[in-house]
Amino acid sequence: VLPPPVHIPDSVPHRNKPKFYLCVSRLDRDKHLELVIEACTTLSLPLRIVGVTNEPRYEQYLHAIAGPTVQFLGYQSDHEVNALYEEAIAFLFPSKQEDFGIAPLEALAHGVPVIAYFGGGPKETLLEGKTGTFFHKHTAASLMEAIHRFHTITFYPRTLYEHAKHYSEAVFQK
Repeated sequence: VLPPPVHIPDSVPHRNKPKFYLCVSRLDRDKHLELVIEACTTLSLPLRIVGVTNEPRYEQYLHAIAGPTVQFLGYQSDHEVNALYEEAIAFLFPSKQEDFGIAPLEALAHGVPVIAYFGGGPKETLLEGKTGTFFHKHTAASLMEAIHRFHTITFYPRTLYEHAKHYSEAVFQK
């Protein structure tokens, strides 16, 4: 399998004090963003969602279930997303059958650990306890358990960055 290339910064990006969970995704039903919204709303955790939709009804649904700790940021430039990574606690990735999943690897490249559903590409590219943690049932409750477990593990930005480099453009060209 030849994975697609992931843009990797030239060095480990600067990290500020973590303030919120982050999800960068197209807002469509296949991405299952309702899981991260339900989990963060239930746990009263700050969540920032970056992305746009071609499914206005789904976006309306997401807004309807979101509590006060959830913010929808819409489209953000690469520069703005990079700034969000600097303050992210973790990157949340609830997609059930993502073929590869470039977004979680981009988060790792910015020193941000990932909490992902154990399916599709992430189960091949992420390492439990080293680059993040998984949830194994595709439910908000299982994601909440993973968030609790996440906080018992220490993650190192350099380790995350080095892992992401295995999927860099240079490795892809080679």
